[in-house]
Amino acid sequence: MAEKPEAKIVREILTWLNNQDGIRAIKLHGSIFSGKGEPDVHATVKVLMPNGSAFGHSLWLEVKQPNHRPTGIQKWCQSEWQKAGAISTTVTSLQEVMNLVVSLHKKAKGVSDVSRANRRRV
Repeated sequence: MAEKPEAKIVREILTWLNNQDGIRAIKLHGSIFSGKGEPDVHATVKVLMPNGSAFGHSLWLEVKQPNHRPTGIQKWCQSEWQKAGAISTTVTSLQEVMNLVVSLHKKAKGVSDVSRANRRRV
C-alpha cells in the first residue's frame, strides 16, 4: 500500500529530528487515551546558551500536506500548548522544521551560523 503524503512528511521529519544531536522526537498516534486534535509530532530540542548552560524547547508539530490547514480543534490544541510555554505550530515540510530548529539555536546563541543544524540532513 502506498504511503499517504502526510505520513511521508512525518517520517522525514522524525528521521531528521532523531538524527540530530540533542533532539528526541516521537509520533503521537490518536487513540482513546489522547485528546482529539493533538499535534502529530512531539520533540524536545536541547539548546546551548552562550554561558554554557543548556535547556530543552518543547515542540508540538501539526503536520499537514502543502495547502492544507489545521482544523479548529487542532488550532485550539496548538494555542493550549503555546499557553503552557511550548512551541506549537503547523508545518508542511522537513525544511520548515529544519528552519525552526535553526532559529532556536540562533536565538539562543545570538549568532547566524546555521551550518550545524543543516549538516546532518537525511
